[in-house]
Amino acid sequence: MHNFLKIYHVLSEHKKEPDGKLIKEGEQFVADLLGEIDHQNRKEPFDPLKQLKDGEGVQLYVLENIYQANYLRAELMSDDAEEYEGYNEAEAIKYPAELYKDDPEKMAYTDRYVAVLGMYYCAAILYYFMALEGFINLLYHAFLKDELKGQDVEGRLERDLELRVLIMPSLCDGFKNEYIHRGAEIFRRFNELKKYRNEIVHSKLMDAMKSVGFIESGFLYWVQVKKTNKEFLPPYTRISKEDVLKVKNIVDGIIREVIIKMDDRSKKLVEKFISKNLVVPFRRDKDGKIRLAELMKKD
Repeated sequence: MHNFLKIYHVLSEHKKEPDGKLIKEGEQFVADLLGEIDHQNRKEPFDPLKQLKDGEGVQLYVLENIYQANYLRAELMSDDAEEYEGYNEAEAIKYPAELYKDDPEKMAYTDRYVAVLGMYYCAAILYYFMALEGFINLLYHAFLKDELKGQDVEGRLERDLELRVLIMPSLCDGFKNEYIHRGAEIFRRFNELKKYRNEIVHSKLMDAMKSVGFIESGFLYWVQVKKTNKEFLPPYTRISKEDVLKVKNIVDGIIREVIIKMDDRSKKLVEKFISKNLVVPFRRDKDGKIRLAELMKKD
């Protein structure tokens, strides 16, 4: 891991630009400072986040907005998916089985493309799910109650995104109520989203069953397994842009429901720093507590 250090020299009011003497003094100061940092690093590696938590001088840090980054990836993947899926579909039918069934190379080529049909749509769906998880993680990082910080609350709840949302108002500041009721609209959306995620993420062998064989009275019978039309998610080869848009709407709906349940001040902070920016700034307030940058001005 590499740390990049930026040092700024603030000029006095009567100077518009640094003169030669000031530049030379600045260069010497930076050289001395880097030498001291190198000396200290040999004894104890520099850990900015630890220093921020311990109140040892670091006042600001910036996180990548993992919600926005994954949401943009999902949108771009979805936009390009039709073109790439169209290419894969064309290659999958390039060598019809009835004409090339005795040509192993042509059949292997066909199998290669048939096996990956729908992968771009699947990737877009996964990115939307990752965007939602990133949004929830950022809320916990920004609003987790002070008495719970340092207890690895996020780590202990990381396997259950639905539970994290359910108990978020009781663990985090900034919410109007202390809990979200199980019958709320947000959980209906979660149930829909989980069906999509489970079909894509969990490679269930029974879902991959194509045919079964059994022997009766000395005869071998092969039966093709047909999927019912009641399945929530189509087989990979039939996932479409409509499925991606449905997942996008579910994710947008869950995020909207969470924001609605926040108080006005916290809602504005989320909309300003998390809903739009590609980075999320945090600062230490006058009481030594880590907050979203805007909070330092108001506390």
